[in-house]
Amino acid sequence: MYRFLVFILLFSNLSLANDDFEEALDEMHRISSTSLGVSVPALGYLLNMRETSAIAETHFVMRDVMPMIEELENAGFIKTARVQGLVDGSQSEQMFITIEILRQGLLIKAHFAR
Repeated sequence: MYRFLVFILLFSNLSLANDDFEEALDEMHRISSTSLGVSVPALGYLLNMRETSAIAETHFVMRDVMPMIEELENAGFIKTARVQGLVDGSQSEQMFITIEILRQGLLIKAHFAR
């Protein structure tokens, strides 16, 4: 996530030499939202995702990350599905969210993995 923050700061002509660091962070968030369609926290979440995964729905609820997941899906970076149990048949009583990172999401991850 830190590489993304540096990228946004470098290419947004923001100067952190000024006294208003919070204003610079707000500008970075605005740039991310307008140019990529997602917030900085959502991009950070994307950068830490595996290419495909199944995560217990309770994880998303307890950590209040569903808004970020929805941002990423609406922007076309991931595809999600709600399923009961895991593919191997285990935990059949529990609900899971499966996440697949799509092409654009993979490009973002690859760019910041350099």
